[in-house]
Amino acid sequence: MDAIKVVANPMAALQAKEGPNKEQNIKQNAEYDFKRAEFSDSEEEATSQSRLPSKAGHKRLATHHHVAIHGDSVDEKKEDDLYLDFDMRGKIPETLNEWTEMRYKATGADDDEDASSDDGVGAEGYELTKHRKGRLKRWFRIGKAHDAAQLLSFKKSIIKKSLLKCNRPHDEQMVQMFKNIMSFMGDRESSKPPVAHARKIVRVALNSTIGVRDEIYLQICKQTRQHPDPSRCLEGWNLLLVCLYSFPPSKNIKVGDYINEVLREEKTAPGVKKRAELARKLLAICVSKGARKEPPTDFEVEAIRLMRLIELQIRLPCDSSNSNNKSFKIYVDPYVSVAEAETLCHKSIGLTCRKPFGLFEANDLQDNLLSEEVRLMDVISGWEGSIRDHELIDSKTKKGHSRQTTVTSLKERRKHNQSKLEDDFNYTPEWRYLLYQAKMQLGIGDKEHRVPELFSDPKGVKIIFNQAKRDVMQSRIARVEKDIVKIAALKLQAEEGDYMADIHKPGFLEENIDNYIPRKIIPRNASLEARYTVVKMYEQKIMAHYAKLKGFTPENARISFLDYVERWTEYGAHWFNVDQKRQLRAYPQFLEMGVTPRGVLLRNPKGGDVLENWPYKEVVSWGFTERKFILVVGDIVQQKRVVFGTKRGKQIRNLIHAHMQYIVKARLDMAKDIHRIAQENLKMSLGYQAHEVAPQNRDF
Repeated sequence: MDAIKVVANPMAALQAKEGPNKEQNIKQNAEYDFKRAEFSDSEEEATSQSRLPSKAGHKRLATHHHVAIHGDSVDEKKEDDLYLDFDMRGKIPETLNEWTEMRYKATGADDDEDASSDDGVGAEGYELTKHRKGRLKRWFRIGKAHDAAQLLSFKKSIIKKSLLKCNRPHDEQMVQMFKNIMSFMGDRESSKPPVAHARKIVRVALNSTIGVRDEIYLQICKQTRQHPDPSRCLEGWNLLLVCLYSFPPSKNIKVGDYINEVLREEKTAPGVKKRAELARKLLAICVSKGARKEPPTDFEVEAIRLMRLIELQIRLPCDSSNSNNKSFKIYVDPYVSVAEAETLCHKSIGLTCRKPFGLFEANDLQDNLLSEEVRLMDVISGWEGSIRDHELIDSKTKKGHSRQTTVTSLKERRKHNQSKLEDDFNYTPEWRYLLYQAKMQLGIGDKEHRVPELFSDPKGVKIIFNQAKRDVMQSRIARVEKDIVKIAALKLQAEEGDYMADIHKPGFLEENIDNYIPRKIIPRNASLEARYTVVKMYEQKIMAHYAKLKGFTPENARISFLDYVERWTEYGAHWFNVDQKRQLRAYPQFLEMGVTPRGVLLRNPKGGDVLENWPYKEVVSWGFTERKFILVVGDIVQQKRVVFGTKRGKQIRNLIHAHMQYIVKARLDMAKDIHRIAQENLKMSLGYQAHEVAPQNRDF
């Protein structure tokens, strides 16, 4: 690996410098550290594969970020609101109309303007096709064709071809879409429920061109115009809302004009008018946000039909067990982003320190941090596709479709093994629920690395404690053997209170020993006698330590528990699959990268051995592209640059940057405290000298 010479690492330099100017050095290096962390977040680095800056570049960036230091409150506000459509620090919307109204105001759309998308404007083929009544007239193209008013009005029978000329090559698909629209509205009998037809329509639209999407909107408008049955017409408007929550139309078909026409009509039914008013605002919102990634879920479609908010159950790490069984509810609209949902979560829980916490998709064994900009309903909808894929794989396995072929030659064997490794690398678990927990398990127990604003939030501390004990007991993080008995006793103290000899007798932990020590410690395949021996040994040790904790409050026990666990190497790590492309030849090609509160780890997926541990003082620079994450590590003497293949580079970068911000903030606070103490000592010294001199002046 070629070494890259760069400027000295400021964090390492800070630790090396001692002497009479220590206070000034700490302050200067802390500010430099902040600039370095900010530089690592720059657009230039992210798009240029983390090139190391020149000396001139350092000077330019230092000047720029000096302003950011003194104006951090403004920058912090911008970062917090980056993925919010509107200010959620005030009243939270309680109805679908309130959510829509606030999003509509955030778009800044003018009521007089057509809010349709500009995609495809002026494209050829947007003329209406000629439709004639009668098979012979259609075959021989004779007789008068339907005019635009007749063609775009309700039709009780199925159309024979698409409405737009540009979609004539897709006539069969467009006719099928018309059947789905009729089935959703109740104009055509179907064995499938209405939500299935809505999901199919959106799925086709998301995978098709703008012309196909416009055709779907045109067909819905056709079937809702002059419909003889008010209730079925209402269902057509419900379908229009589902589409507007999913993908925008272009300006070629003037959906906004049709909606305004319906709103102006005096005979419009109240239910239709209510939905038309919502559709008018959704049109502007949909254009500004663009198409979603996944079709809506069944319960999302049902909520839109009833014009209600979507009820989501969010889980938390549990107090009484080592699981995620605790839960609460939030109510959102289909456009809600992960960042907005996180804001609702922290308001619902009542957290005062919210930055370290975030939303995850999870199951009972693992979890995955969600990107703040993603639409939350796309995440949930994606689970259904993942589950269907897993069911398909399982069914093929049962039928014998996955039988391994005989691999003879060495070349074929290597190719087969490489393919298997790539499958494991790209494997997506079956996610089951949303989990709100800490994405940055910052210091609470360790006084040296304690974050005051988090330490002063008791609800936040409790979540992190529950998360830590779950990770330890489920063996999600590598344990430190010498601490196991101590943290088990502290957990017992936090849950049971003080030791009482008449209650906590021998055998008290036999039934539930798994709640106090990591599950992998006790061998599952061992005989009952061997298992009993291990359980009794740990119970005796735990009870001996537990008896010494008398007088510890539950809060103190939790803090002490975290004080031990926070020192473990893998504590607080979020793992990402990465492909190191054989740059580190001593390691496997596919690795797991962990971002922790104290540094960046590389771990072997097989066996879980930590191969590299780079503390943040050795992390010089980082950046990402769509499929890569770039990391530059080293010391003052030399550095190396490693490029990892991953689609989650942005999340890795955000986590590293967030941890760096807290580290730099702590160093700046420390520098300010040192400066304040020095000033106070100086004042006291000057005051003492003045007091000594004053009597002599009086004598004279």
